[in-house]
Amino acid sequence: MPSRLQWQRCADTRQVRRCKRQRAAALSIFTVNDARCTSRAVDAGAIEALVVAMHGHVGSAGVQERACTALYFIIKGNDENKLRARNAGAKASAEAALKIHHATENVLTEAQDLLQQVQL
Repeated sequence: MPSRLQWQRCADTRQVRRCKRQRAAALSIFTVNDARCTSRAVDAGAIEALVVAMHGHVGSAGVQERACTALYFIIKGNDENKLRARNAGAKASAEAALKIHHATENVLTEAQDLLQQVQL
């Protein structure tokens, strides 16, 4: 995982995109099957940050896939987090990911899984 210093040094567009993907990936790693980490991530605004990343990087399949994965694990089995994700716009973001990245299998899988959780 990149260090905080590496994230702060993202200067050009390619580095910024790479850093966004790495941040979303890091959140998915921290939130998979770890309730304490998930809770801390949510308290720090992870749900909203992931939705913002999806809106800001609609053309990046990597950001969409990783953000959907992280959101899925954050909201799975937690009604409060599901409501928070719905209010942040996670449903619209997942639907946009499906439309834009319809030919990318991993994005399709992760976005469909997220939509299923958001709608429950």
